[in-house]
Amino acid sequence: MEDKKKWTPLIWAACKGHVEITRYLISQGAHEQYVANSGDAPKHVVQGNFLGNFFYSGTINSNIKPTPLQWACFKGHFKIVNLLLKAEMRWDDFDQFGNDCVHLAAASGNFSVFQLLMAYGVQVDRTNTRFNKFNSDNIIV
Repeated sequence: MEDKKKWTPLIWAACKGHVEITRYLISQGAHEQYVANSGDAPKHVVQGNFLGNFFYSGTINSNIKPTPLQWACFKGHFKIVNLLLKAEMRWDDFDQFGNDCVHLAAASGNFSVFQLLMAYGVQVDRTNTRFNKFNSDNIIV
């Protein structure tokens, strides 16, 4: 098992926008740890500081490491996002701040990546997991 503080080569390639390296790493199976198996719950459900599927307002889950797809969405690397989605990488994992790939693409203004996610049928209306479902007065905007 890899150290949670270290990045994998696939994370580096996706974050830095290296399409051919990403393609090669996928061909070698480097993406498999990020692919959803049937019955798997997103990482936010199996790890962390939460109640149900929601983090308390303001909670940061430092046990969760960002995925290559999250970095590619945030950085706006359209071709890499497409490669990773074709490789069936999980789009529904949340980062330590409660954001999924859609949140990250939108937060960084990557409209083309946002449109690509929609084309793959990714749910675009989910709330950030830091939303406290028990106290809607503390909605994080």
